[in-house]
Amino acid sequence: MGSILMNPSRADAIKNDATIELLIDYAINNHYDGMCVVNIIPIIEPDSTKLSDVQVVFEAVKDDEQKEAFMYMLNKCEDVYVG
Repeated sequence: MGSILMNPSRADAIKNDATIELLIDYAINNHYDGMCVVNIIPIIEPDSTKLSDVQVVFEAVKDDEQKEAFMYMLNKCEDVYVG
């Protein structure tokens, strides 16, 4: 299962936040074998109104690693949800 989200509020590669926990529950309850999450804006910020610095967001989004993450998810996940 793949999920495209706006930005992580508190989650990182090690620690989950409430949204990730909900997605894990959904994946388990719907018998998915795994889960991949990619954020459009890869900046950890619980207050999305603070993401108004367009230049900072643009630099984060155009990162090659970010593009690779999207392509990996789109090629590997049969079902992709946008939240």
